[in-house]
Amino acid sequence: MAENLPNNKLTNWQLKFGYWYVSNKLKIKKSFILGLIGLNVLLFGFSIISVFIILVLNADSHQQLINSSSQNLIDYEYFHERNKPKNLILQPMEVMSTTGGRFDILAKVKNPNPQWHIPYISYQFISGSKVLSEGETFILPNEEKIIISFGNEEFVKADDVVLNVSSMQWRRISDYTELAASRLRFDVSDIKFITSRQSGLSSRLPVSQTRFNVKNNSAYNFWEVGFYVVLYSGSLPVAVNYTNVEEFGSGKEKVVSINWYETLPPISRTEVIPEIDILDGSVYKDF
Repeated sequence: MAENLPNNKLTNWQLKFGYWYVSNKLKIKKSFILGLIGLNVLLFGFSIISVFIILVLNADSHQQLINSSSQNLIDYEYFHERNKPKNLILQPMEVMSTTGGRFDILAKVKNPNPQWHIPYISYQFISGSKVLSEGETFILPNEEKIIISFGNEEFVKADDVVLNVSSMQWRRISDYTELAASRLRFDVSDIKFITSRQSGLSSRLPVSQTRFNVKNNSAYNFWEVGFYVVLYSGSLPVAVNYTNVEEFGSGKEKVVSINWYETLPPISRTEVIPEIDILDGSVYKDF
């Protein structure tokens, strides 16, 4: 019985192409290899020409590019100059007479930097070549600081006194506004100046007195809080003193009294200024 065989007849075109491919197979292979070699030669030649153009024809511009890549493109000097703290601003001095023929010198120093804290500043009051007094303190960001030279024996004119800063440290603070709002919450009220005639503290000495209430409205306890008290007659400060409140707890209220033993002119205004470095962790007392 005859088997059914598949029909595998080829067309004339397929037969001719097959014959041509078999006859030229070696030539095709050689041509392909020669083509790859030629392409490699072209690419290599293009690379040689590019290197020649860069290193010879464009040597100057290429060297400038290399030099610029090694340079520091950030102007650190400008950045430092722009971000460094501004200088302190010194107000005119005031000289005030006190008891025993002595004199107090009041200086006000403004720190105009809202993000710079001065945790330490060493200063001297100088008149001519003489050092009248010296001390150390701190200045908070944006604070107008009162600095006092108490009890000078010799009278000096305010214009002849210089506040010399011998050393100072700066510390950058990023969130001072929030810190101050939550910590510097001392409510000073009922400020009263009682003249020597009204006080009755002494029949022989002109002892006046300043009284005020102060409440710690913050959530923090402090070991000690200082207070400057400045008396004004008109627009001029005529007396200054300093006192402190110890162990000033959160929510506590204190009555503070300061005596004045010198003869004073009529007092028109009393200024009470808290002093505490809220950026110093040692000032805080645990609950």
